[in-house]
Amino acid sequence: MVAGELKKIVNRISIKKLSNISASFGVINYKGENSLDTIFKRLDEAMYKAKTMGGNTIFSEYDFDEKRKNNV
Repeated sequence: MVAGELKKIVNRISIKKLSNISASFGVINYKGENSLDTIFKRLDEAMYKAKTMGGNTIFSEYDFDEKRKNNV
């Protein structure tokens, strides 16, 4: 997953005067929306969920949908 690779790259960055650098990512599935507003709203929600799960996290809407579908 691209988000996972980006997270690894960000984690390796070292900048003086800063402690550890981390990144959280929200990932969504394209569902054929015609509206950029709809896409960005879903991206924003996924990003918010990643941040609430803790720093340095990836929230995948696909994984969430699969777990809900399988009642996990």
